[in-house]
Amino acid sequence: MKKDLTLLDYWLILYRRKKTIYLIIVVAMLSAVVLSYILPGTYEAKSVFFIPRQTQDFSFYSAGSQGAIRSRLEPQPQEEPHAPYIGMLKSSTIIDLIREVYSQKTFGRFKRDIDFVLNDEYMIEVYVRDKDPKLAADIANAYPEMLNKMIAKFSLESANKNRQTIKQQIEKERRQALEDSQKRLQEYQEKNKVYFGADEITKAVELKTGFVKLLDDSMISLQENIKEIDSVQDQLKKESNIYVPEELVITTPLIEDLKKQLIDLEVKITGAKSDFTESHPVVVTLKEQYAMVQANIEKEIDRLVKSQIKS
Repeated sequence: MKKDLTLLDYWLILYRRKKTIYLIIVVAMLSAVVLSYILPGTYEAKSVFFIPRQTQDFSFYSAGSQGAIRSRLEPQPQEEPHAPYIGMLKSSTIIDLIREVYSQKTFGRFKRDIDFVLNDEYMIEVYVRDKDPKLAADIANAYPEMLNKMIAKFSLESANKNRQTIKQQIEKERRQALEDSQKRLQEYQEKNKVYFGADEITKAVELKTGFVKLLDDSMISLQENIKEIDSVQDQLKKESNIYVPEELVITTPLIEDLKKQLIDLEVKITGAKSDFTESHPVVVTLKEQYAMVQANIEKEIDRLVKSQIKS
């Protein structure tokens, strides 16, 4: 019957082979020392940045403002919103953009030598390892820069789409206003059996002049909207070092209600002008109501802005 080995038996075996064990340890230590001198050193660089809570949106809250404004930046206090950005950092697209500048590092080394970590403070850390310390530091700093350029590109594309939408909407409103005016004119002629004589020609010329003025006003409004969009695009380019700023919206339910009243009064004034003269009491009353609502809007916006600045 075979006897089971005890702990003492194993100890005796190790004791009898202690020279072999010591030899293995010494050889491993010497090999590590030799390799540390032979192999070139590898350096690790790190860059740290954070993703703000919201996208980079601007607010034009008064005619006297100096362009677009934005509020302070704060990190997002959750892990889930960071996942898309870390995915963008790991994507082949951003690697190709960085390799256009730092082509000495291969695509495969980018995948193996670079790590992304979201720390406890919700900051994204980029770790880059390379034998050249300067190259490692440059690549670590290039990642947030390229990420910001990609986000800025998406923002500019969205602004261009909004610009096209505004132009189409203005053109649609202009055509609709012209068609409505022509329809009212035709109905008036059919109802009163009016055919263009001398007086009718004069009225038609006046009506055409009004249409031309309405068209000119629409084109001026279009140019102002285009300038405002261009200002946003220029501001986006200037803010290339800021990743996702927070949105500041200057509005309240009261302001929205006043704006609706203002639009309704504009429609009523336009309809009244087609039926009455500028000095008619109906037109004068509507203009006074329009001025009063506009003054209330400006007063409410000023109060809201002052209250936010104070807070």
